[in-house]
Amino acid sequence: MKELLKLITLLIIVLKPISIQAQEYNPKLQSFEVENFRHDISSSLDINFNIITSNNPKVPYKYPYTIRVSLYENDQKIWENLSEKTIVELEAKKDNYFGNYMFFDIPFEEIKLKSGKHMLFLKVAASYKDYHFPVFFEKEFFVDVPILYDYDEQFFILTNYQVYLDKDNYKTPGLLIRSSSEAKFIDQQINGFRENPFIGKYVFNVQLKDKYTGEIISLYNPNNRNDIFTIESSNNFHQIFIPYNELVLPAKKQEVFVEIFATTIDENKVLSEVQVKEIEFIQPILHRFHFKLDKALVEKKKYDPTSSLGQLFSKKESNIGKGNPDVFWELRTGNFVKFTSKTVNNAFSAQPDETTIRVTTQDSLKLFFWDDDVFKDDLIEMIELINPPINTPKNTINKQTDNLEIVKCEYYKN
Repeated sequence: MKELLKLITLLIIVLKPISIQAQEYNPKLQSFEVENFRHDISSSLDINFNIITSNNPKVPYKYPYTIRVSLYENDQKIWENLSEKTIVELEAKKDNYFGNYMFFDIPFEEIKLKSGKHMLFLKVAASYKDYHFPVFFEKEFFVDVPILYDYDEQFFILTNYQVYLDKDNYKTPGLLIRSSSEAKFIDQQINGFRENPFIGKYVFNVQLKDKYTGEIISLYNPNNRNDIFTIESSNNFHQIFIPYNELVLPAKKQEVFVEIFATTIDENKVLSEVQVKEIEFIQPILHRFHFKLDKALVEKKKYDPTSSLGQLFSKKESNIGKGNPDVFWELRTGNFVKFTSKTVNNAFSAQPDETTIRVTTQDSLKLFFWDDDVFKDDLIEMIELINPPINTPKNTINKQTDNLEIVKCEYYKN
């Protein structure tokens, strides 16, 4: 009996290193399982799923596996992730309960699928260095490939078109134009959209014509157009406001046709029916408003230094780590910026300058001082200006405010 116990003990001593060695991780003994398979159609075929590895090492990120995805139609391989952009590696790691997320964005141009319904067959396999695992997941599924269009094949149907006389929404009187539009196709159906996402951009235009002569009396300016993005939805809402001080018209009753239409971004091709509304309004007298800033000093107090992240996106030398403002100022009528000064970087002073703009007697006038920041400008101070009677002595401001040590300016109207 004692001899038998000695023999068993000896076997345990001899086999223990073998057992320990057997426990060492062997990457070729890995197994894979796919969960949460999904596919979606946009301007491409999007496939995503999770891969669970069951035989994971104690030390993570040591054994990368390459995942191979192949697509077949009618038993013919039509796509495989062979390019550097599509090769995906996963790491077998301990406590990876949710698996490795896999996402493949496959252009229809690469798999040469025409518009319409297709039955596809997907296979997923893996490899480790030169060792190839057998296919561990197969899936058959339908895709309905959308029709792709050239950019200028777009067409918009304009509806709910209205024109109002308005003085409240933009704090200055003018014409408020509203409309909805329905696009023939969304941006993801445009040929070349994947290479240039901005290719889905179009323009919504407004122009005014004299009712009796047909003459265009409101030509292009930044306030009589806006940009249409057909992102995700073919339905868009448009609102454009044209202040009276942008209309260089005789001061009298105006009877006009307000026309709206959509065009390509370069405005060379009209992409909708022209919609027309007739409206009457009294064009007010326009006056020249002269403004001059002589001096403005910002209070020397805390200003957020531009963050290191912000500096990555900034193309200028600014207040890196100093907490000094980058000051500029604006002159506005209502909500519209009429003049913007140059920015004085990393300083507590604004750039002296002067300008002349057109105003009506009903326009509100405001002077804004800003700290120019990368993502969002910070307001330093806002000063309301009097809309003065014409041909009166200059109005002057020479004072201190909560955030300005001194502001000196003058203005008048004629």
